[in-house]
Amino acid sequence: MVTTKYPRGSEWRKWDLHVHTPASGLSNGFHGDWDNYVKVLFSLAIERGVAAIGITDYFTIEGYEKIINDYIKKDDKLLELFGSKEIIDKVKSILLLPNIEFRLDKMVGQNRVNYHVIFSNEVEIEEIKENFLQEIEFVYEAVPFTKDNTRKLTKHNLEELGKKIKVEQPSFSGNDFEVGCTTAIVQDGQIRDILDSHADLFKGKYLIVVPVDEDLADVDWHNQGHQFRKVLYQQSNIFFSSNTSTIKFGLGMKHPSKEEFLREFKSFKPCVIGCDAHSIEMIKTKLGLQWESKDDTSKTTWIKADPTFEGLKQILYEPEDRVRIQSENPTYDREKFPFTNIFIPTQTKVFAEEDDIYFEPSNIPLNNNLVSIIGGRGTGKSQLVNYLAASFNKDTLSNKYNLSSDIVVSRKASITEESIDFKVKDSPNVPFMYIAQSQIKELVEKKDKFSRNILETIGVTDEYRLSMEYSELAEATVNEYHRIIKVLNADDKTSQERKDNINKEIKRYSDFIQNITSEQNRKKLEDYKKKVENLHTIKSWQEKVNQLLEKNKAFADETNAILKKWNEQLAKSEITIPLIDIQPTQNGLSKVLLPHFLDAYNRTEKDIENTKNEFRDYKGDLTTLLSNVSSYQNKLSELIKQKDAFEQEERKYQTLSSKSLKSLGSKIRKSIEDYTELIRKKWSEFKGENDTIDPKKKELLDIILQKDLDVEAVVSIDTEKMYNLLLDKLDGRSYNIDRLSRLIGINTIDDFYRFVCQESSVHVFSTQIREDLRKQILYLFYKRYTDFISIGVKVTLNKKPITKLSYGQQGTIYLRLQIAANMFSETIIYDQPEDDLDNDFITNELIPIFKKIKLYRQIIIVSHNANLVVNADSEQVIIAKNVDGKLSYVSGSLEDPTINAKVCRILEGGKTAFEDRERKYKLSDKA
Repeated sequence: MVTTKYPRGSEWRKWDLHVHTPASGLSNGFHGDWDNYVKVLFSLAIERGVAAIGITDYFTIEGYEKIINDYIKKDDKLLELFGSKEIIDKVKSILLLPNIEFRLDKMVGQNRVNYHVIFSNEVEIEEIKENFLQEIEFVYEAVPFTKDNTRKLTKHNLEELGKKIKVEQPSFSGNDFEVGCTTAIVQDGQIRDILDSHADLFKGKYLIVVPVDEDLADVDWHNQGHQFRKVLYQQSNIFFSSNTSTIKFGLGMKHPSKEEFLREFKSFKPCVIGCDAHSIEMIKTKLGLQWESKDDTSKTTWIKADPTFEGLKQILYEPEDRVRIQSENPTYDREKFPFTNIFIPTQTKVFAEEDDIYFEPSNIPLNNNLVSIIGGRGTGKSQLVNYLAASFNKDTLSNKYNLSSDIVVSRKASITEESIDFKVKDSPNVPFMYIAQSQIKELVEKKDKFSRNILETIGVTDEYRLSMEYSELAEATVNEYHRIIKVLNADDKTSQERKDNINKEIKRYSDFIQNITSEQNRKKLEDYKKKVENLHTIKSWQEKVNQLLEKNKAFADETNAILKKWNEQLAKSEITIPLIDIQPTQNGLSKVLLPHFLDAYNRTEKDIENTKNEFRDYKGDLTTLLSNVSSYQNKLSELIKQKDAFEQEERKYQTLSSKSLKSLGSKIRKSIEDYTELIRKKWSEFKGENDTIDPKKKELLDIILQKDLDVEAVVSIDTEKMYNLLLDKLDGRSYNIDRLSRLIGINTIDDFYRFVCQESSVHVFSTQIREDLRKQILYLFYKRYTDFISIGVKVTLNKKPITKLSYGQQGTIYLRLQIAANMFSETIIYDQPEDDLDNDFITNELIPIFKKIKLYRQIIIVSHNANLVVNADSEQVIIAKNVDGKLSYVSGSLEDPTINAKVCRILEGGKTAFEDRERKYKLSDKA
């Protein structure tokens, strides 16, 4: 199986591109001790994790040549210095690049401009010497009225220059070569012309780096040096600078726009730093360490790339994302929970049923950032992530895969911790976001599910439903209505008819009492009558008090039982709700009020007995008289009691119809409005519209969500369903939908609010609403209104409803919300985004989003879209291969030649995508 040297892809590594050698012609403090130099340089590089070194000399490549030929290519020499094969392998793993430092014939301030050309290590040393250095000329001397006397840039000629100058100016000291290097100057134009003239040898294999000791953002460009400076910086690829302001300047951040910077300076200029060591002590002090820079902060160069020349070139294509100058490894700048490895120990059957598809034994390391899995049709690119998702309970089709395998998936619970291994056969459950192929497309086609999913995404986890408190109140209120109506409309008579009958009976019995008594006895009987009435009143009060005692006791017992349970549940919280104590009230009723009524009752009975005695001289049948009066009075009292009870029920009816149901209606409206306000609040929080969010996260949220993307609550009423539900319980001979619509007049949610809150002329107690319809309205509108009223969301982009957009555009909005919801947490695994999303969105928006969010979370995608893989700057590309049902995988970085070639071959437009990536910052000759 094909393998790559760096299968995990592009990772952050220390680079030092400016280390001098004992062959350097200026400020040389190495004293010619090459063995010690090599031993110290590589020992410290290994110890400090320096992955790449720019071997630097003035005007020559001699030091680089000696290190390669006399040390790197000679294992016996390396063994003599380092003592073990293991260390030798580490020495050889360090990238060495030839860095030739020139002095130009131009000056910035009082100083000559230094000018570096860093070559690829793949360029032959002899080619650099013969076809580059030896074609460069420097002015040896000049005579008036004649052409300058120039020499080729060789070590011999530099020594000759030094020898001549020492004769002419005895103040110069040092050997001839050092003096020659001190005084020689070359032209940057000639350097570039020579490199261009040998494009077959050097094109794409060198970089021009210019040291910048000043803050370019603070430079006065309105002076004579304007054009020289601008041309110098235009032609450079990279700056040697650690100045924070200059770094931003080189990235176009100090210009009104990045486009204006590119127009003026032609390309972005990433910044790097090197230790610029000229002695062993400087190497020991600065190589790969946090060293003090000019702005008094400790910094080191970190580059996210393979330690290759092509890796170095990545900072040109991604100048903001691929290089950092800081103290700590940028890997640990932000917390992540990435998957780190997939280990397949033996040939493993993929599916539970099929026997002809297998994973080949392999070990697949995973990058922390953007991982792209590619391959031709049927190569198993999707099977890898689907199997991973099924293993961690993220796939509803998990039963189709063979999950009893010994495959081990490793993941970090923190970016700073060691990975934890999970065996697939143990059915682990690890959180991550999984989007299956075409999942979004299928979701947006189901509007209700899509709306519910969006609500959950922004943090509204509970569906709108009736609260238990409201349901109990509505149930009690409607039941009370039915009870009152049953009382008022008993015997199939209306309440008015029943009240009229009671009044007639009262008058009849009052007349009886009036007619059976003489004028002489009337006064006594009236007194007797009042006392009998009083006795009935006292008895009524006794009954009321006894009922209240029982009611109070039942209420207290029930409430205290609930509170006791709550207190048991709240015990750990140290919260205690006091129980209800009704004993003082009960004592007042039973020991004060009841004895009072008993005493009054006894006194009244005695008064009645005394009144009877007053009739001892009555000539007629007093017993019959008193019996009739008493009987009639009892009936009269009962009728009055009925009348009072009836009028009390009427008052309850009035309260219920004018207040209770109106209050229920208000609760319905408030409940719906509270839920819509919850959606608004959650959306506001989701967008980061609060003072607590980190500004960088808010900036990222704004990029992901766009300022013109909006989510708002929508209350919908299905009136057709509402009328049909009413009609189901009514006599179809008396009602139909048209008649119900005319009677009730509800067409909108506001109509419904006005109806249930009794704010319109038509409501549940309007005269045109018959009792049979009223009962069904009470049941449906107040107890079951969620059967026809729903609350969803309206998503708009540029004020255009999502329903008016294509499925691809809807999918992009859904993906934005999903990414924003989980922006700073678990891994995203997404199988073929291009199947769900518009290509314009992928090219213009998804790629920038992925480039931002991969800083905060790992992204693993399966894709056949070259733009997404290349221009989102995938840190790792995994290539799937299927040979006779045996699935295997090879991985590496975009800068890896093997991976690069396969991306161009497998993905349609792959080569164009790489060219577009270069053209983006005007680095391609096709720009």
